[in-house]
Amino acid sequence: MNRQEYLNALENELRKMPKAELSKVLEYYSEYFDEAGLENEQAAIEELGEPQMIASQIFTETAIKSMEEPVKSVKGGLNTIWLIILAIFASPVALPLIFAGVIVVAFLTFAALMLFLSFVLVSVAFIASGLCSFIVGFVLLFSQFASAIANIGTGFIMLAIGILTAIASMKTGIWMFNWIVRLFNKLFQKGAVK
Repeated sequence: MNRQEYLNALENELRKMPKAELSKVLEYYSEYFDEAGLENEQAAIEELGEPQMIASQIFTETAIKSMEEPVKSVKGGLNTIWLIILAIFASPVALPLIFAGVIVVAFLTFAALMLFLSFVLVSVAFIASGLCSFIVGFVLLFSQFASAIANIGTGFIMLAIGILTAIASMKTGIWMFNWIVRLFNKLFQKGAVK
């Protein structure tokens, strides 16, 4: 799909919209493509999403905006009702997509949280094992010197691995948190009409 096909599909989805508002919307998205440039046309289309979803979002936003304005005439009130009806009929396309996106983000967030939790538990296990080995080494120090030195050395190694794993898990946790925030921002700002 190229720019013109995309704009034609969007215009087809918005054909019931008042002409003045339709031309504003099409002008906005045409300028969006102009700013993206010819070389970024496909990236812009992917970033915007399906024309049906944008149309649904535009109908919803226009209906909300027109509900907030005072009704000046019967025709204005009928336009508002018409836009609400269009938003309701457009929602069967948008709602499942939004619902699927929310579910995917929720599961990705859950998976990232479980991965972070596993890193934390591994670091705690290494630190606890290192401390136990260290203590056993000191207990054995006067009865079995070789075993005591081996246990103390193993304790130091496990403590070092535990501390390094704890540092890595904190850095990974911060990275995952930032990634999730970017994912939510991208999901909820995609294709917004300004």
